[in-house]
Amino acid sequence: MLACLILGDSIAADTARALRAALEDRCAVVAQKGLGTAAIAAMAPASSYYTAVSAGSNDAGSADLPKRLVQLRLGVDARYVLWILPYDRRVAEFVRWTAARFNDNVVDLAVLATRDGIHPASYRELAIAVRRGGYAGAR
Repeated sequence: MLACLILGDSIAADTARALRAALEDRCAVVAQKGLGTAAIAAMAPASSYYTAVSAGSNDAGSADLPKRLVQLRLGVDARYVLWILPYDRRVAEFVRWTAARFNDNVVDLAVLATRDGIHPASYRELAIAVRRGGYAGAR
């Protein structure tokens, strides 16, 4: 089993950079700017992980987002999953519902300042929130 995985879109990628810079975290990162949930699910490695963090919310207008989130979660083999809830409250509720369904934890971007309503103003603050949310990092 690999230690941990950070999976998702630009929020996941920038959170991974902040975790590496501030906390010397060395997890695997599979993240790319602009990816929607279906693309993120397709990129999820088949390996088993201790920790996975996902932030796929670029498909806010998708009618089948709840289904896609469940498919994403089913494709992540991890003992522990922490989701980053987006600023968009409608999408955040779908993500929160998915997390609850699988007994996962969440960190809510709504508690952090934003520069554009999508991304946090400080990824260092998000990295700290992710750690406080139970993200264990590399072991």
